[in-house]
Formats: sequence, C-alpha cells, structure tokens
Amino acid sequence: MIWNLIPADKIFNSSKSDKLPIWERHFEPYFQLQKLALRTIWEINPAHKLLEDYLSIIPDLSVLKELNDEQLRNRFKDTVQPLITIAGNNGFEGLVLI
Repeated sequence: MIWNLIPADKIFNSSKSDKLPIWERHFEPYFQLQKLALRTIWEINPAHKLLEDYLSIIPDLSVLKELNDEQLRNRFKDTVQPLITIAGNNGFEGLVLI
C-alpha cells in the first residue's frame, strides 16, 4: 500500500527497529504527505493505478474532491490507528494511543 510508505533516511529507518512512531508527533506530517500525494495523483490522472492503494481509506475515490481536509484526515486516522494498535499488540514498542 502506497499510503503505508514514508520516505525515510536509511540510517533513521534502521535505527527505529521495531519501534512505532509517536502518534501525536508523526500523524499530522504523515497525513499532509499522503494528502499531497493522493490529491496530486488524482489531479494528474484520476484513473491512475496508484490510487487503488487508497481504496481502503476512500472506497469511492470519486468523493475525494468533495472531502475537506478534516474529513480526509479522519478517514486516514480511522484506517491507520487500528493498524498501530495491532502492531503494538504484536510486540512493536513505543505505542502511544490518543
């Protein structure tokens, strides 16, 4: 899933090991990056294959242009937060719930 990817320096990525990011610190920058990617791809080509990766967040991509930032942010939160909880339950450290 493209929305599960974040560009990161190799040294940083290795140093984090199996630690989860601090939600309160990292969600908003993550969301802003994903929002930019999603809206950019949509504007260039609404039928682009990369958009399929966002279907678990926005099952009907045609509503993307109607979603304001808060609605889109909530869709990302509703998808990502349970995954972080599951990762924490499976041994990943650093879980901070909000």
